[in-house]
Amino acid sequence: MVSPSQIRSLYAALMHRVQVLPPRVRDRTVKDVEELFQGWETLNNPALLEDLQTKAQNKLTILEMSSPDIEPGQAPTGRKSYVVENGSVKEGRGEEKAKVDFSNWYAGNVDPADLRKHKELLERQHFGGPFWENRKRNPSILDEVPTSYPDVKPEPRPPETLRQAKESAFEEVKR
Repeated sequence: MVSPSQIRSLYAALMHRVQVLPPRVRDRTVKDVEELFQGWETLNNPALLEDLQTKAQNKLTILEMSSPDIEPGQAPTGRKSYVVENGSVKEGRGEEKAKVDFSNWYAGNVDPADLRKHKELLERQHFGGPFWENRKRNPSILDEVPTSYPDVKPEPRPPETLRQAKESAFEEVKR
């Protein structure tokens, strides 16, 4: 026979265990636990109470296996950030670069902040620096002299009826 105090203690243990889960999973798990215990006080059938107890203990076992043994309020161990300062590695975060919501630089000229970031990335990934400074650039297709073909005549335009027939087949487009 399952007593109400056992059900309450299982609920408390589950909610205690849920509090140490990462935020991404916590909300969904809280919802699952609350759905499991919804309306349990009105259950009069001992078989249904035992079924609830079995499901709750299974859920608790899964949570005990998947969550670390830490108290609620403490940060779970996981990913950490490190910074190199004066040649030594310390735990912490690097300085954040300012992010701009918009730029008034267009295709004709480059935004100086974007250009600086681009050069920093090239340098970090070893695509810049002293090794590449005195090397000749690879030829570009834009550097080639455009060839002209004076003898080539353009193709004749297709009939207008063909264009209309093709367009009518694609009147409804699903996106």
